[in-house]
Amino acid sequence: MAFQFLGGGSSQRAKWLALISGCALLVACTNAPDATPTRTARTRPTPITGQSVLADRQARVGGEAIPALAAREENFKKALASPLPVLPLANVSDVLAKQAQDLALQNPQFLSYTRHPQTKQPLRSEIFQSRPARPSDLGPADAVACQDKKCYRVEMYNYSYNLASFAVVNVNDKKVVSVNHHPGTQPDIPLYLTSSLV
Repeated sequence: MAFQFLGGGSSQRAKWLALISGCALLVACTNAPDATPTRTARTRPTPITGQSVLADRQARVGGEAIPALAAREENFKKALASPLPVLPLANVSDVLAKQAQDLALQNPQFLSYTRHPQTKQPLRSEIFQSRPARPSDLGPADAVACQDKKCYRVEMYNYSYNLASFAVVNVNDKKVVSVNHHPGTQPDIPLYLTSSLV
């Protein structure tokens, strides 16, 4: 029998099994990586540059350019050639969302990953969202700053770093409350982009 080394009857073996299982579970839980998300990038990730990110790309089907994606590429070319190398949300119907986006795009900390750190070459970045902040979007300090105020969350994706930048903007006081950068993270894809691909 497999449990002879434990000695005793079947109830004794069940107790030993429970003890061993509990110890194994405890060891597994204590060796698990910390599940708390990183609020801000501690070290600057290495951007992907060169032809793979900055090249003139056209999505084609059967040799023909897809009009919506060709127009999108043209907008990126203009953004990358401008002093502010970020493709903003276009046709924003919510006036406060547009104001929050504009305020975030004036914040140096929010823009800190939009250029290569050594060459200052513009890196492909795009605003994916500008929307009212949800309670789950706010850290403790944000919640205090946004109490009885209209706060918006602006989300930007940097293709070169595969990095999401999040700004909480108090539109009443016209100021950026906080900025966080999350490497290896992508914001939700904007509706206009998903509808152009369907």
